[in-house]
Amino acid sequence: MTGLKSFIREKTPFVESLYKAWNGVKVLRQIRARYGRDTHVFLMRGATGDTYLQLALIDNYIRERHIGSYKIIGDSAGCQELGNLFQEKNLIAMNGYKVESIEKAYMLLGSRKLNLTILFPWTYTLYCNRCRIRMTERFHFMDTYQYYVLDLKDGMQMRVPQFRQLTQERLEELSHKGLAKGKTVIVAPEANSITQLDTALWNRIIEGLEQKGYTVIMNVTQNEGYRAPDYFCAYAESVPLLEYAGHFLGLRSGLCDIVSSAKCRKVVIYPAKTARADYSEHRTEIEFCGLKRMHLIEESDDTLTEIDTPLIRNITDKREALPRQEQEYEETQLIRKVLDCFQEL
Repeated sequence: MTGLKSFIREKTPFVESLYKAWNGVKVLRQIRARYGRDTHVFLMRGATGDTYLQLALIDNYIRERHIGSYKIIGDSAGCQELGNLFQEKNLIAMNGYKVESIEKAYMLLGSRKLNLTILFPWTYTLYCNRCRIRMTERFHFMDTYQYYVLDLKDGMQMRVPQFRQLTQERLEELSHKGLAKGKTVIVAPEANSITQLDTALWNRIIEGLEQKGYTVIMNVTQNEGYRAPDYFCAYAESVPLLEYAGHFLGLRSGLCDIVSSAKCRKVVIYPAKTARADYSEHRTEIEFCGLKRMHLIEESDDTLTEIDTPLIRNITDKREALPRQEQEYEETQLIRKVLDCFQEL
């Protein structure tokens, strides 16, 4: 009996995976029972920037493969909000367990058998789909989706997001909060894919902007120690809000993809490139994730300035923080570079 229990315990992960795969097939059958047996299913995962690009490019895949009926399953926190940006009516929000079950079914049976396209194949739950080549110098992040994920032809078109214009009520609210039109900097200090800058450093930057005559507003989920007030905006109003404010400053994040079309001054901060880091799984440097490099902004557009700094790193970069003296030097350099991007008012 002890031997049997030990055997079952050892095989539990395998049995659980099989059960998940069975459950994933069941979920797909339920979708097709409701929407039609030929319904193609897209599985959408990832952080904000990934989800945004998946939704922006998916029409090309549908058109090139003559897909009639389809549904997009998503489990990211903002998938519904991003879906609304693209007026996507075929989006189904599901919990993470069901989505992982579909992934297990994909690993067992394959995409053709399931009539399924995985839009985020390098998630950690998909053990067999790593691809180091996509991180090499010849490619950038948009290439990852165009060639590696969707296998799209050159000349692809990105779907244009539809932003909600600011109402008179919203404009009055912004004015009441002190946001001066054309003289405000919206600061976005949060990002999922890179490490953060110290709040004290942000406060020194904010102070410098205020001395130049700008009103500064923090786009944060929680205002913990910033010397500027916060105003967290919905994706649907992000571009109109930035165009009202006139200026944007932030760490490289998915929000930068969303607001890349905003007609305003934009300053984006990236981790510095280093030869010592392992780029086989993740990278966010200008060379790979630059907004111009990805063709989200025209090369000739002078409203964007991209700055890199060793003060922040990719989340997969396990190096220790800079020595104190070097850190102080780099902080001074970053403050100078950022403030040089903003004219005196």
